[in-house]
Amino acid sequence: MSITDKEVFKDYYNDTLGELIEYDKNNDSNILEVLKYYLENNGSVQKTAEHFYVHRNSINYRLNKVQDILDMDISDLDNCIQLRLAFMVRDMLD
Repeated sequence: MSITDKEVFKDYYNDTLGELIEYDKNNDSNILEVLKYYLENNGSVQKTAEHFYVHRNSINYRLNKVQDILDMDISDLDNCIQLRLAFMVRDMLD
């Protein structure tokens, strides 16, 4: 893979999740990782809450915050695919 290709992947990742990355930095939060775990577990709020040792309502609050920040419905399949792909790109680049 050439450097140009990597730049395209980095751009995709940052364009898709950059606002959440900034939110986490500015608010000392883990909203990005909550979203990743939620998506990896087929949208299970319960599994996500158990993993992070918080109440379901806390996860729902964070997921609503994700939707507000990204201006995106995360229950929409196309949006979930876009987000999952961005996380896969991040993992590939690491």
